[in-house]
Amino acid sequence: MKFIHTADVHLGHPFTGLNNVPNNLMQQVEQATFTSFIKLIDFALANAVDFVVITGDLFDTQHQSVQVLDFLVAQFKRLAIQDIMVYLSFGNHDFNQTIAEFDFGSNVTLFSGDVTVKHQTTQHGESVNIVGFSYQQQHVKAKVIDQFPMKETVDFQIGMYHGAIDGPYAPFSITDMRAKHYDYWALGHIHKRQVLAQQPYIIYPGNLQGQNIKESGMKGFYLVTNQGDRLIPEFIPGANVIWETLTLEIPAVATQNDLLKLLLPKLEKFATEHQELVMTRIDLVSQFALPNLLELRLLDGATVNQLNQELRVNGINQLWINDLTLRQPEQNQALAGLDSQAWDAAAKIVFAPTNIHNTGLKNVPEAFVTSHFDQVEVQSQLQHRAKLLLELYLSEDIVDEN
Repeated sequence: MKFIHTADVHLGHPFTGLNNVPNNLMQQVEQATFTSFIKLIDFALANAVDFVVITGDLFDTQHQSVQVLDFLVAQFKRLAIQDIMVYLSFGNHDFNQTIAEFDFGSNVTLFSGDVTVKHQTTQHGESVNIVGFSYQQQHVKAKVIDQFPMKETVDFQIGMYHGAIDGPYAPFSITDMRAKHYDYWALGHIHKRQVLAQQPYIIYPGNLQGQNIKESGMKGFYLVTNQGDRLIPEFIPGANVIWETLTLEIPAVATQNDLLKLLLPKLEKFATEHQELVMTRIDLVSQFALPNLLELRLLDGATVNQLNQELRVNGINQLWINDLTLRQPEQNQALAGLDSQAWDAAAKIVFAPTNIHNTGLKNVPEAFVTSHFDQVEVQSQLQHRAKLLLELYLSEDIVDEN
């Protein structure tokens, strides 16, 4: 027997934190949840699995578009042609009564709000129970695990459980699950891949496709196969776009060209290690304080833009540098020609939230933009960049080789 365990697909999820991504790459990112799901279906067909379990949050929201539903029906029909069953439950994102009666296809079983046992006999004659439930509202505070029956007289019994050990999402414990004597627990809800136990396996597959830089690394699903009377999982990479933070240490550099010559070979080598599109954050670490102008170019995105352009020129299309962070020794030098107390006094007035809104943001109507500048961290960044610019002007050192 073999089956696929996935969860937290979040079809159509809007990706966040993207900066200046070109249209062709943006289209690939926007379609990533669908492309990754197609890869999962392709794998299921190629490996002739018995069934697929999807433990909650197949959809990103509780309201589904016609396009998303049509996409799913088409993919499930592909499985139906090969007699592959699908067991589907709703989670805290896609709880919805309105599509509970939707016809996903004859090979798709959708669990209701009650814990229910479904039975299947595999192509090799194994008797299998699949037990699960669907969320009826966003928060399920009850220990639904208590409603799961003990294992029956079957070859294998599999539990589908969308929840977390703590919090308002169907709490459970590993002891609770082991007490049921199931052969495998197909979890959902946590986006990080985790093996909570091995006797039996209790597993979060993580989400199928990472959604932002906080969900870094390869994502995918599990192929679960019986070895005798045990069910053994194997992780299968499936994401079409991955997120990575690349930490690069640099020595002392004086110019922008020096920095580009240092970084580009490292980035090209990193790109060759991946076949998927990699959305990257560079964490740049310097043991030496960088020149002010160089730091400004790093902070305002100019260096990132140059690196992305050079990568395209060199034929590197599967790597996009989305943003950059900088770690270096703090510079406490006084402003040339300006009393530090005068700067501090002026800064308190200029960078006060009220002044930022009344001057810099007075013609910006969008609340989501103006609220961004209410963050203390953002105000601090503004002040730091202004100080760098002022230092450059006072020292008359405002031009480099670019």
